[in-house]
Amino acid sequence: MSATLELAKSLIERRSVTPDDAGCQALLAARLAPLGFACQPVDVGAVSNLWAERRSAQALDTGPLVVFAGHTDVVPSGPLDAWHSDPFKATERDGKLYGRGAADMKSSIAALSISKSNTTTYSTAASKASALKSGRLQAEVLIMMKGHDESFGQTVHARYSYRYDEVIWGARFATAFEVEKNGDLRIEVDKVSLTAPA
Repeated sequence: MSATLELAKSLIERRSVTPDDAGCQALLAARLAPLGFACQPVDVGAVSNLWAERRSAQALDTGPLVVFAGHTDVVPSGPLDAWHSDPFKATERDGKLYGRGAADMKSSIAALSISKSNTTTYSTAASKASALKSGRLQAEVLIMMKGHDESFGQTVHARYSYRYDEVIWGARFATAFEVEKNGDLRIEVDKVSLTAPA
């Protein structure tokens, strides 16, 4: 069994129904820490999250920043008799993997985690020429795994895939929120899409 499939199955078999993490974050931290990631749990209320970062002195000044974000929670499985197999028992049938979270997004997280152990070279379209010239590209890598998918309550998913020419390179989102003196968080909706130089 491949390491990716093994990790995907381990994640699927953890009953991480929102907001119960069921140990997914700890499993990922145990996988990432030996690869040089500093892993920090970030708990917000009943939700467990994981912030993992791998930095190098060279990448901080000159290299690209690569950020991966994902979530390990799943919604309830619904009636068990509607499933062909136990939703929390990773099952292979006809070359496909079945189980709660197999498509969204535990298999993707497993592939990401395993890929970090198989490579130390990172390439982005913006720095392809540099990577090709040097043969190795140092990058700062940040991984955020949430125990709760932020789109869980949405009825319509926003667009989440972009072409290279649609990305504003060398920019960051402008600050669109501030904490008021009384502790309330105020979001300025007209600033949500604004960018500033990185």
